[in-house]
Amino acid sequence: IISFLIQVGRCHKCKQNISIQYPIVEFLSGIGWAWCLSVYAPLEAGFLILLYSIFIVIAWIDGFTMNIPFILIFIVFIVEISGLVLGILPLKESIFGALVGVGSLGLIMFVTFLITKRQGMGFGDIQLGLVLGLLLGPIHIVFTFVVASFLSLIVWVGISSVKGFQMNRALPFAPFLITSGIMLYVMNYYLTGSILQFFI
Repeated sequence: IISFLIQVGRCHKCKQNISIQYPIVEFLSGIGWAWCLSVYAPLEAGFLILLYSIFIVIAWIDGFTMNIPFILIFIVFIVEISGLVLGILPLKESIFGALVGVGSLGLIMFVTFLITKRQGMGFGDIQLGLVLGLLLGPIHIVFTFVVASFLSLIVWVGISSVKGFQMNRALPFAPFLITSGIMLYVMNYYLTGSILQFFI
């Protein structure tokens, strides 16, 4: 980030512009790493840092390509299974969270197809719902879906107000899911009880 600012966003050798996405990703990663290391023990912090870093990559790739590489979902899944084995994640809550994550998004996808006769979201989003559910649990993954839908609607309306309204305009959903999941995870850390208490 510092070198990007010193070089005014240009490569020192070829003088070509450096994409702003690189310092943004580094900045977001730095914030996440710093928070994890400041509030968790080394084992839990390392676990969350690894997941957070991969989730940032997934959100960024889906945001630009509308595609979630399965290998990244698989890596997250393996890391979370390791978290279950090490006792970092609660077994029962994580399993229920994964089932709710897959079931909810799968149901939304099915209903959307029945109504519109088109695929409302990709299978990568459902896979992402599974691994987010493993991490967040059944209650928080539901709130994640609600907040993600609300954020995506705001962005959709904003884009449509500039470019014109098109009912079939597609947006990548993973960035909203991951952003919402991270927000709720951090909020839940600072609440004494469930995230439900914040909304009720």
